[in-house]
Amino acid sequence: MVSFIDAVKICALRKPVTIKGRAPRSEFWWYYLAIVLAGFVFGLLSIIPFLGQLLYLAFTIFSIVTTFTVTVRRLHDINRSGWWIISVYLAFAVMFLIAAIGIVASSETIISLGFILGGGAASILYIVLLVFSVLPGTKGPNRFGPDPLAASAQPVPAAAAPAQPTAAPAPEAPQQPIGADGDFTKIEK
Repeated sequence: MVSFIDAVKICALRKPVTIKGRAPRSEFWWYYLAIVLAGFVFGLLSIIPFLGQLLYLAFTIFSIVTTFTVTVRRLHDINRSGWWIISVYLAFAVMFLIAAIGIVASSETIISLGFILGGGAASILYIVLLVFSVLPGTKGPNRFGPDPLAASAQPVPAAAAPAQPTAAPAPEAPQQPIGADGDFTKIEK
């Protein structure tokens, strides 16, 4: 299991733009908690006229990128393609496209239909992604890499390992007959 501090280090420092590999549930959820807490802090800083708003904008861009990448790696952990996250954005795009057609056609019915269909599809897909994020990861390696929890398992230190009985000495190699190597000077009389 990944700790809170380790999740922040992995997602924000080591892999902020990495979509390859896998992220276990603990890494994913601890990082989301860190983003929410940092969002409150940067939200408070945004009341400072220029610098605070600039910091908030930088944090927002950074958090969008890093949460996108950790979500893709989380999908990889359950052996799903990262394209699932794009499906939500595609549903929103369809919603706005239908609504734009309704605006051009001056039809409130088409606009409403766009928001109902696109928004409904996006909501369902968001719920599917939420369910995917709470599922346990694939045990062992999958097509996206090795199991991150198996790789993080610490080996037992040698001092703490139980004492092994001493093994019997290895048997000696069989002796070659005298003169088999072509050197007959070693022949004893």
